[in-house]
Amino acid sequence: MHIATTKLKRPLALLTLCLAVGAARAEPGPGFGGDDFVGRELFRFEHLADELDLDDTQRAAFEQLSTQARSDARPLVRRLVEQHRALRALTEAEVFDEAAVRAQAQSGTATMVELAVLHTRNLHALRALLTPAQRDALETLRPPRHHRP
Repeated sequence: MHIATTKLKRPLALLTLCLAVGAARAEPGPGFGGDDFVGRELFRFEHLADELDLDDTQRAAFEQLSTQARSDARPLVRRLVEQHRALRALTEAEVFDEAAVRAQAQSGTATMVELAVLHTRNLHALRALLTPAQRDALETLRPPRHHRP
């Protein structure tokens, strides 16, 4: 049982963090819950085009990839915002309903998985557009990841 609990800690921590950010910014308008969020803040590959000195062909493919990524992510982000609101409503309810909280948390985790897959798929597609030198430059632009044993 301890192994299963340990395996769930990271996804649940990620979900909790995302939901906390959503709580602070889930109101309509610019920000996490607004229509502008996916366009401005999620899958922000556009700023990399200049940093990586993409040629015109790469830039066009890059723009198409970015547009598709935003389009694919938009419904997932909206679903995540709605899931957060539902979970928040459960936390504010008069009676604690553990089954409902678990179901809502699992639903949010599933959406986070879909967003992670989409993000990773798009990073791989982006890397495929790059020359080896540009891929090296991309790695220097990404913040280092610290792995715990």
